[in-house]
Amino acid sequence: MPRKVTAYACKYRCGQKVVMSKQAMIKHEKTCKLNSDRRACATCEHEYNDDDFGYYCVEERIPEGEVMVYDCPHHVLRKNLYENLP
Repeated sequence: MPRKVTAYACKYRCGQKVVMSKQAMIKHEKTCKLNSDRRACATCEHEYNDDDFGYYCVEERIPEGEVMVYDCPHHVLRKNLYENLP
């Protein structure tokens, strides 16, 4: 007979797989790219996805060679950020 287990998933729905430890998920959520408190590119309205070039910042605030900036002083929270997530 199967046994019931408790698992935790990211409240920002970033796609992080579930974990068994509540503390591990709390730690993940503090650094999650979709946590708007982090002021990351993934939550900014300046981020743009181009089929040819991938994701980039239309304000050109991402230093060359970096994929994502956290704590960006130019961050503007994207409207309806969490509305279309799975």
